[in-house]
Amino acid sequence: MAAAVLLLAPVLAAAQAEKGPQTEDQKTLYALGIWLAQQVEPFSLTAADLKYVQSGLKDSVLGKPPQVELATYGPRIGELAKGRMKVKSDKEKGKSQAFLDKAAKEPGAQKSASGLIYTEMAAGTGAGPKAEDTVKARYKGTLVDGTVFDDSARHGAAPMEFALNKVIPCWTEGIQKMKVGGRAKLVCPSEIAYGERGQGAIPGSAALVFEVELVEVVKAEAPKEAKEFLDKAAKEKGAKVFPSGLIYKELKPGKGASPKGEDTVKAHYHGTFPDGKVFDSSVDRGQPAEFPLGQVIKCWQEGLPKMKVGGKSKLVCPAAIAYGEGGRPGIPGGSTLIFEVELLDIVKK
Repeated sequence: MAAAVLLLAPVLAAAQAEKGPQTEDQKTLYALGIWLAQQVEPFSLTAADLKYVQSGLKDSVLGKPPQVELATYGPRIGELAKGRMKVKSDKEKGKSQAFLDKAAKEPGAQKSASGLIYTEMAAGTGAGPKAEDTVKARYKGTLVDGTVFDDSARHGAAPMEFALNKVIPCWTEGIQKMKVGGRAKLVCPSEIAYGERGQGAIPGSAALVFEVELVEVVKAEAPKEAKEFLDKAAKEKGAKVFPSGLIYKELKPGKGASPKGEDTVKAHYHGTFPDGKVFDSSVDRGQPAEFPLGQVIKCWQEGLPKMKVGGKSKLVCPAAIAYGEGGRPGIPGGSTLIFEVELLDIVKK
């Protein structure tokens, strides 16, 4: 009888396996298997490959002597993954290129220097976003064979909200071509999507197709205190308010030249928060600052070209044209900044 039970044991185990995991622990262990499979996805394992992976796992877990030296073959694991990923990526790249060539010839398609292929499906009549804006949009993303890998509808009826400068370059570029209320198709080469590595269900080197409806350009509202300060600053005598939000006030006219965006300038400045607290000051340090205008905050890029050498001005800078919602050390996110700037010189290189 004992012998019969032993003979039946493998059969019973196989029958149990066919039923799938039953207990909570078994289900958790099964999930562990799924997780492990995701970790080795870059190897594109075949059924024959899996046999050796299972053998190595089993020997290691059960404490059996390894059949190969890990010190010798461990360093080759990365090489194997890289090689197999390249084979898969090259195959995907060829398939994608044929699709891209065809898409570029479709009626209404516009191909930009980045490789983006943009087709307007329905014209919008609202505002057009800038790269630093946050937008709301509905979209569906497919691979070149039509497989849907993402759809905003899966996340609920409401449109998705995101910052344009924090998405793939294809979206940053493409959605700026749209206006609110419009719909467009963006065909994205992998170079401006997820590259050779891919992401999740997106293979490496895959071209992607998005149908996007631009619902809204989200206007970030300044905190109440900041808004009150900006409103008051805008009403000061001599203050000029510009579309960017910059409030510019000349304190002393200059008599020299005005700098251009590509110039390097020398200036003294005193920077404060609306409550008067100083966060930076070349005046206090007793040493003027020298900097290329193209490498400073947008408020300065816009404000200083309005000045002339020898002049002094006040620049009130909303967060959107200063350090934004991220801030920087010593400057909290969303901060309105005030600068008194004296333009000393345009540096000749």
